[in-house]
Amino acid sequence: MDVYNVDTPDEEYKVSAQSKNKARKEVLEKEGITLEKVELEEYGDTKGDWIYLEQDDKRWANEKIGDSNATIGGFGCLITNLSSLSYWYGKYFTPKEIAEKGKFTYDGSYYWKSGDSFLPFDFVWRYYTRDFGKIKEILFSEDNACVVRVSLGGAYHWLAVIGFDSKTNKLIGADPLTGDSCFIEERYGRINGFAEVTRNNN
Repeated sequence: MDVYNVDTPDEEYKVSAQSKNKARKEVLEKEGITLEKVELEEYGDTKGDWIYLEQDDKRWANEKIGDSNATIGGFGCLITNLSSLSYWYGKYFTPKEIAEKGKFTYDGSYYWKSGDSFLPFDFVWRYYTRDFGKIKEILFSEDNACVVRVSLGGAYHWLAVIGFDSKTNKLIGADPLTGDSCFIEERYGRINGFAEVTRNNN
C-alpha cells in the first residue's frame, strides 16, 4: 500500500492505495466526481491505442460471466484483457459485453474461438509453455497480440503483453487486477502459458 499526496484548490490530503489508478478512483469519489459510462460509439476509431481496464471496475465487476456464477470482478482477468485488446484493435467491447456475447464453461472459463464472430480479432493458438521468443515475435508483429498466463495463489491470472524492455530483457504487461503496467515475471513469477490472436475484418 502506497501513500499519495493530493493537492486540490480546497485542501491537501493523503490517500492510501495499491496503485496510482486506485488512488485516482478514491480521489474522484472523495471529490464527488462521477464518470459517466462511455458508450461504444463514443470511442470512434481507437486502433493502435491502449486502454487500461480493471476487472473490478464498478461498471462491470458484479456482472456474471456467461451462464456461470463467476463474476468479472472475481474471475474476469482474461475477459478484461480481451476488452482492452478490442480497443487496441479498433472496435471496443466492454468486459460486460464480452461476458454476454462470448461462450463460457459452467465455471466461467472462456471458449477461445467464441469471440471470432464479433471481436475484431480471431483466436490463433493456445500455448502451454513459456516460449519467450514466440511471445516477442507476436508482440512485434503488426496484426497479432497475445495474453499470458501466470500463477496467482492456487489459481491463474492473465495479462496482456504490451511491451518489452530491451535493457532488462523483461516483458511488460497490462494488469487487469491493478489497472496499470508491470514487468510481468517480476510481479507474478514465470509465465506458464499464453494465447495468440490476430486481426480480422469484423
